[in-house]
Amino acid sequence: MSNGARLVFQTLKGSQIYQSPKNKLALNGNYTFEFEPGALILSATYTWTDKTFYQPFKSTVNSVKSYDNTDFRLLWKGAKDRYTVIAYVKNAFDQKGFTSNGSTTPGAIFDVPNPGVGTIIQTRSSIVRGLIQPRTYGVELQYRF
Repeated sequence: MSNGARLVFQTLKGSQIYQSPKNKLALNGNYTFEFEPGALILSATYTWTDKTFYQPFKSTVNSVKSYDNTDFRLLWKGAKDRYTVIAYVKNAFDQKGFTSNGSTTPGAIFDVPNPGVGTIIQTRSSIVRGLIQPRTYGVELQYRF
């Protein structure tokens, strides 16, 4: 017992390296159109991230589901390479995904009496997950002196 909570020992046998997905795939394609006043570059990136465990214990509570993400970029470069205008969309299809997972143990709920022992046991913990960014878009201007 620790602070009135029953300790349960777990084995790490068969667990994968935590905070590291078993598989991850990234594909990128670019195509450039050359014109006399400059160049137009189209770019697309697709990333898929496998289910990831964020603790050394192989438990669905300590994991996040796989997710994918697609980004697009459109670049215009002036002929003398003095400036570049970039338009982009990140997470173009507004996919949902998580980049982290953690337990807020201090906020855990100790609310069920342990029968016959007279102590309170931990029954729930708050799980905090970091979301990937939602769809974002913008324009960027680069000028070289």
